[in-house]
Amino acid sequence: GGAGGGVARRPAAVWATTAAAATKEVSKAVPPLLRRGSSSAGSSSSRSLTGSESRPSLTATSKPPERVLRTMEDDFVLAARAILDADHLLVSAGAGFSADCGLPVYKDIANVAAYHRMGVTYADLCDPVWMRKKPEVFYGFWGRCFNDYMNTQPHEGYRIVRNWCQNIFSPSSSAA
Repeated sequence: GGAGGGVARRPAAVWATTAAAATKEVSKAVPPLLRRGSSSAGSSSSRSLTGSESRPSLTATSKPPERVLRTMEDDFVLAARAILDADHLLVSAGAGFSADCGLPVYKDIANVAAYHRMGVTYADLCDPVWMRKKPEVFYGFWGRCFNDYMNTQPHEGYRIVRNWCQNIFSPSSSAA
């Protein structure tokens, strides 16, 4: 926070790395028979998901303990448990996820002198009418966007999401 009391901004890769570490810990702590798709998923277990004896134990079937104070680590463990139990994962990431790689955010994509001279904004350039009206503008704009995305090195968060998709949500990882 600062004078405005806001939350300090952390790069998406840091959050994703922390969440991935929690997912890995939960995955190691949860017996395979208690993971999603298992016929034993409804049975109780006394195995702790947090790996810490100083805090209340979370089992595969227990609800989170009701406490006034909950740590961020608790939230990551609960999120990891929900991810492991899910059948599908929808990742909704804002422009900051790609901005952490150095890609421009929406307000900056069309911040080009030629577009300023034309008096157009990013929203204007996203209109497909440009393909018919001025194909050179359409292909110049979208070609640059494509090249930027193809030539940018993704940060750790992208690898983490890809691994979740391949290892947790792929058809081969589901119990039949």
